[in-house]
Amino acid sequence: MTQASREAIIDVKLLSKSFGDDVLFSGVSFKVFQGSFTTILGLNGIGKSSLLNILSCKISADKAEGTLLGEPLGIDLAEKRQSVALVSENLNYELGASAREFAFYYAQLYPTFDKEKFLHYVKERRLDLSKHFTQYSRGQKMQYCLILALSQNPKLLFIDEITSVLDYKAREFFLHELTLFCQNGGTVVLTTNIINEVQQCSTDLVIIKSVEEIIWGEQVEILSRFVKLRLSSLSMLTDEIREKALYLGKDSDHFHLVLIEREKIKDLPSQQDQNLTHPNLHEVFSYLTQAQ
Repeated sequence: MTQASREAIIDVKLLSKSFGDDVLFSGVSFKVFQGSFTTILGLNGIGKSSLLNILSCKISADKAEGTLLGEPLGIDLAEKRQSVALVSENLNYELGASAREFAFYYAQLYPTFDKEKFLHYVKERRLDLSKHFTQYSRGQKMQYCLILALSQNPKLLFIDEITSVLDYKAREFFLHELTLFCQNGGTVVLTTNIINEVQQCSTDLVIIKSVEEIIWGEQVEILSRFVKLRLSSLSMLTDEIREKALYLGKDSDHFHLVLIEREKIKDLPSQQDQNLTHPNLHEVFSYLTQAQ
């Protein structure tokens, strides 16, 4: 399916944001498509969480054009609250009620809330609903918030940096459920630093390369722009290619592994001693951010 044939649920154009003299984004543009599992990637401190907060209207952009759920980007999403959910490390329910009582209150706010789904998730994750939210561990708090959000059945689910809080089993469980959520028509926009674990479920990527550049699109298309070379000698590479390539070390047979852009293959002086393989997401991400 081409980008043009997919429906954009978020269309960001010329977004700029600064905090004092610190420029975070300067005129960046990208799209998020309905039904996609879109992962936002970037080095620490480059603005992943800030971008998600702008999209979910937690903070305002200095300048932005485009649309979100058919509305102009940046307007109050109060009328769209049924359709949008946000899960973040910073969420903290401090109400004087048990987790069961709060879930009942939460369900009243969202007619689309599925109580059976909620109870199924709680049973699967073995959460004690008689406890207050503050009595949960950090990981249990994130699981409870994810369960509430998924049970709400939103059209658009924002998730900010929570995968590192969950243990391996919990990550595996929720990434599976989020994949099913997207397959059923929902859209996930996730920020994370755990790259390898999201490669299998991400359909689309938004990679923050710099304040002025965001690389975005289908994951398979972005990865296809690169190849991993297996070389007996680095002398096969021209100085120009070697300067831009990402050296990945040696394999068990002591061959050099080098990542380059696929279009550079034609510039190699010889191909008789090279093997081409497909890179993984972590390798491509490292290439795109190596100059940062």
